[in-house]
Amino acid sequence: MLARSIIGKHRKLLISNIVDSGMLTENLYGLGILKERQYQIIQSQRIQLDKTIKILDCVQLLSAKDFVVFCQVLSEDYPWLAKTLLDCVKLNEINEDVTQTTSFLEKFGEEIPPEKQLMRWSRTLCKFEWENVFYELGYTSSDIEYFKQSENTPPMQCMKGLVQWLRNEGKSANFNALFQALKGAELQDICGENLIQICTGPT
Repeated sequence: MLARSIIGKHRKLLISNIVDSGMLTENLYGLGILKERQYQIIQSQRIQLDKTIKILDCVQLLSAKDFVVFCQVLSEDYPWLAKTLLDCVKLNEINEDVTQTTSFLEKFGEEIPPEKQLMRWSRTLCKFEWENVFYELGYTSSDIEYFKQSENTPPMQCMKGLVQWLRNEGKSANFNALFQALKGAELQDICGENLIQICTGPT
């Protein structure tokens, strides 16, 4: 669990720096992050240190979404602590994306992307600097201009280029090559994730 891992890593830091958890408790309770029973247990503690410990015990059970809310509440009085925790959340998300991409390419890397899935994906790709992806695939400026002149809408312009790439490269036009182009264009994170969702989700 994300919250448990991050709280466990920074527990001593949080305990030693959260010196007044009263307002923190009230805000978390008001937002529904703390349940009634948890709130009462925290409030029953007479020593500040014990209150903080009980808060962290509750926070480590939160979902990833609620943990981010906790960090936002924490940032009101302890912005640097909140930033430390949120940086861990972002790092975890990056690691998950890398793991997801690696797993996908290990399984499907040598396969040729189906045109039907590329058609759906082109609707996402065209919202970004798709020309840079095409440069990475080996197209020239003249090629890209031809795609733009041949089709009226950006999704169809992207699709025309992708279909041409499939036909030109044959078996070399696989997912490995496509993700390498996305990486070169610095679009692997958002566009690569979307492509994986399309290819592994319901048809």
